[in-house]
Amino acid sequence: MKNKITSILGAFLFTTTLMAQTTVKRNCNVTELFEEKMQKDPSLRQRMLEIESFTQQRVQLLNNLEGKIVGNVIQIPVVVHVLYTNSTNNISNAQIQSQLDVLNADFRRTNADANNKWSQAADSQIEFYLAEVDPNGNATTGVTRKRVTKSTWLTDNTMKKSSQGGVDPWNTEEYLNMWIVDDLTNSRGNTILGYAQFPWDNDKSTDGVVMADQYFGTSGTARAPFDGGRTTTHEVGHFFGLRHIWGDGGCGVDDFVSDTPESDAPNYGCTTNHSSCGSLDMVENYMDYSDDSCMNLFTTGQKNRMRSYLESGGERRKLALSDKTSSGGGGSTPTPDVNYCESSGNRSSFEWIDNIELGGIRNATGSNDGYGDFTAQVGTLVRGSSNTMIVSAGFSGQAYTEFWSVWIDFNRNGTFESAEQVVSGSSSSANNLSATVNVPSNATLGRTRMRVSMKYNAAQTACENFGDGEVEDYTINIVSTGSGTRVDASAGRELGNEEGFAFTAYPNPAQDYVQIKTNNKSVSLTSYKIVNTIGQVVKAGKLTETNSVNISKLNQGIYVLEVNDGQKSFVTKLSVKN
Repeated sequence: MKNKITSILGAFLFTTTLMAQTTVKRNCNVTELFEEKMQKDPSLRQRMLEIESFTQQRVQLLNNLEGKIVGNVIQIPVVVHVLYTNSTNNISNAQIQSQLDVLNADFRRTNADANNKWSQAADSQIEFYLAEVDPNGNATTGVTRKRVTKSTWLTDNTMKKSSQGGVDPWNTEEYLNMWIVDDLTNSRGNTILGYAQFPWDNDKSTDGVVMADQYFGTSGTARAPFDGGRTTTHEVGHFFGLRHIWGDGGCGVDDFVSDTPESDAPNYGCTTNHSSCGSLDMVENYMDYSDDSCMNLFTTGQKNRMRSYLESGGERRKLALSDKTSSGGGGSTPTPDVNYCESSGNRSSFEWIDNIELGGIRNATGSNDGYGDFTAQVGTLVRGSSNTMIVSAGFSGQAYTEFWSVWIDFNRNGTFESAEQVVSGSSSSANNLSATVNVPSNATLGRTRMRVSMKYNAAQTACENFGDGEVEDYTINIVSTGSGTRVDASAGRELGNEEGFAFTAYPNPAQDYVQIKTNNKSVSLTSYKIVNTIGQVVKAGKLTETNSVNISKLNQGIYVLEVNDGQKSFVTKLSVKN
């Protein structure tokens, strides 16, 4: 459609009133609600225009990429507030999950009813998962429940306020809040299936989506013809800045999306051959008023518009960066648009990886024929934290010397770089061995790949297929805040059980220099690095014959001193004073 802003504003504000129907028709009331808000607060008009100007610039940038996939999948944490009056409308977790499944299928274009009728249909690269961390940092199911006395609610946002019998939202900049009630009507008494708040509405206390339970999910209380979960897909489209496909007006009125055909009014039912404004109507679009079974697509233009609000500078950017869902809830691929190199052992009958523990991962296994894909298992690590990792080898008979290496793709670029090797060393023990994994303070948030490699009698690379040994891949979710951040204060931690590598650092506390004394005969193989409490390497290098390290430029505080003898790494706490 045409790319008009100011000249179309009046038409966008045009309100169509639906008379009471004996049969429920789709009506989300979102445009009317925002018009009422602008009448009360005229400044919202200017805010909408300013945000629209930014959005059009961002959309144009994305359009210039000719539909190229930009960035990784954005994961949205969801909290569902169920306001129920009886056991029937206290909808089940299964019904809630069925709605999340529909959202993910619809926004990723994996829905079973997708077809090729409209070539501009697109994967929006947005996914939705129930929150796993609540605003206080505690574990949560992402669902709250409250018994209420009111069955029918108006579209006046009272369900979003505990002072008026509802439930206050969780931080709307970090969670997509959904309120589920039994029945919804507008001020004129019309039945409303659901409604959402546009990104340009500045009331953060009411931001989110409201749904009647009969039109939410695909099971339980869901009622035909709106039992396919598409009403929520429609409302979340509004939440991410999409207007109705007919632009809430007649021919010539715009929805600000270039690849959706003009339409003169909403379509109901499934009128797949209906034409208006000189072209075939896209009745299959989620932003029309068609029945659930008829809807099946967002367009590339709609994808770009929604993602513009989630990209840098967009009104929903903080939501895109939220870390309140730690596992992503399913699927074995941590970063769908990143391909990693292969690595495996060709034989694991004599030795194999039998235990890995890190960030909540606890995986005890036997031989996996040289490679184990455990990317469905997710560990959570905090930016700037130090974490204990446990590794263990299993042997069919005698214990052999095994070299260990662990990489985490902190920048999520699909390559295990040398700076991303977090564990290295060798051992000939079948016992649990421990090492410290430091997470950089600038690590990219979200899910990424961790590779654990164990090779017989020689060091390995991240993309190597070798003889005896085994490789396992996992998923690590990097979050910005959380519990468990610590500095390892042990005097030295060995990975293996070979002849002990001893080192001491003195004086400690130190002021201008610290002496590092080791029993390594080849000092040239020994390297060191000093890491601050947020995971930044502030000094690194090779030890010299003097074993003296200048720390005069370091700020006063506590650091981690890590020394590597060429095979294994050891750490100790270092206190620096001025």
